[in-house]
Amino acid sequence: MAEHKDNVFDIEEALLNIDLEFRNYIPSADAIDFFNIMRLVNGADFEFDSPLVHYWIVDLLFGNVTRENYPYSKEVQDKININNKRIAIMMSRGLGKSSVITAFLPVYCAVKGEVPNYGPIYFILAVGASAQGGGRVMALALRSMCEDSEFCKSYFESMRFTETEAEWVRKPTRPNEKLDKRVFLLRTMGASSGNIRGVRSNHGAHRPDWILFDDIIPNMAAAYSETIMGNLEDMINADAINALKGGGKGKIINVFTPFHLQDPNVKTLLDGSYTPVAIPICEHIDENTTEKEFRGAWVEMHPYEAVREQYLQAVKSNTTRAFNQERMLKMANEEDRMVPDNLIQVYNRENIMQNLGAYTLYITTDFTTTSEAKSDFSGLMVWAVSHNADYFLLDVCVRRQGIQEQYNELFRMLQTWGRYGNHIEVGIEVDGQQKAHVFALKEMMQKRNQYFSFARQKGAPITREGILSKGTGTNKHERFRYMLPQFQNKKMWFPQQLADTPDMQETMKQLKYTTYSGFAGHDDAIDCISQLGMIDVRLPSEQVSGEFGDEEAIDSIWARFNHDEDHGSGCSTVF
Repeated sequence: MAEHKDNVFDIEEALLNIDLEFRNYIPSADAIDFFNIMRLVNGADFEFDSPLVHYWIVDLLFGNVTRENYPYSKEVQDKININNKRIAIMMSRGLGKSSVITAFLPVYCAVKGEVPNYGPIYFILAVGASAQGGGRVMALALRSMCEDSEFCKSYFESMRFTETEAEWVRKPTRPNEKLDKRVFLLRTMGASSGNIRGVRSNHGAHRPDWILFDDIIPNMAAAYSETIMGNLEDMINADAINALKGGGKGKIINVFTPFHLQDPNVKTLLDGSYTPVAIPICEHIDENTTEKEFRGAWVEMHPYEAVREQYLQAVKSNTTRAFNQERMLKMANEEDRMVPDNLIQVYNRENIMQNLGAYTLYITTDFTTTSEAKSDFSGLMVWAVSHNADYFLLDVCVRRQGIQEQYNELFRMLQTWGRYGNHIEVGIEVDGQQKAHVFALKEMMQKRNQYFSFARQKGAPITREGILSKGTGTNKHERFRYMLPQFQNKKMWFPQQLADTPDMQETMKQLKYTTYSGFAGHDDAIDCISQLGMIDVRLPSEQVSGEFGDEEAIDSIWARFNHDEDHGSGCSTVF
């Protein structure tokens, strides 16, 4: 069975096993120097002592953190993809991530003119949610910090601050030292301000050494806008890379608090392209958590009493979802789940296998239309439907696949489950460019000499092939809600034999992250389930078929399935 390469970093597992005491980490001399310089700039100690997590973040940015230093279990550590040029830091609100990364870091760079394990640094581009909001706030905070600093006024030859730029010029340390070598520039802009490609510094025309993204999603409405999220994803994964200085040396740092699993910030943690970090306000909190049990990320700033009070207030005001999302980094709460665990029925697939002729079989699909390496998830599910409208999942494939791969998987399922005489109908969406799936599959039927029929949509003309999901006049979420009564009436069954397969685990994860307000994760498995509600399903008769009732026939079934490897299953057919 092929192994999943997606979701390298399991956020839920990382948060479940996080160690906010950072017992596997000791701050480096570089990190200590960083905060000593900031104390000089501040002219005094900070109001609240810098927590260990701040030192750890600085060492992460400097490339001093090893795999063993991550505050997670070894199982999570082993799966982390470490890329010192791309770092995604998901942190609770209130932990000072913006202060350290978009305020302290530029001042440190201006003072030192270089960064450990990187070298000289001249230009950082910082991107906030908007030029008027996040970008302007960054610039004004730096201005206030440095213009009030006696250290800065004596250390720098000049300082210049506007609403979009902060520029420092160090005093020369040797005769005739060029101005270009002594200038450090921070430029701020909003994520909605346009393309960041082609930006250069004022002196020396440097491209950005580093690009900092700081909470670039402004609100929940934007987080669920496909257009806005698409633009931000392009900015993070394409525009930023092309904007960096040449030679592949530049860094991209993305710091944020999450909205949902499909927002482009969270994706940088899950797709393996960025070094992933998730730091909540505390390890755990509920009404029964004692002060002795409490482990916080910044106890001086957010002590036990304060965090517990916030949690209890969220419970009273029915805003635990916001608390869990913004403080604990959990993007789906048990109270919000549309399908809680007690509505998911588990069955032994062997019992269905012994009497397969007593069921009608359907395959539901959610096909991708791209063949790129980073193609979308696609989904296929095989269902056995009983005479009393129980739906038994027999087989599932939910993963990233190209067009041809998903077609091959469909024919694999047809061969596997159609060899016992059952007629199988396949649900195919034909909205927009998805119509091409029908034409492509008909051509493949002829080439493979393997035929099937397309499932008919409820109420559709007898001659129309395929499912028009948009023709229902409902969105994806509403279509899934149509299937909710089937879960509530204990009609949806999932095989225990597939519980440990990656495809079933992805399906269960998608069900878990489906809430009454929307989808916090992928929805391809959800779409496969929803399609059952759009298909004109025919129920079998109540009489149990005897075709596979005798022992010899049952042995024959299992003998056939023992040769599964002959037809190249790469997904979750497990017997």
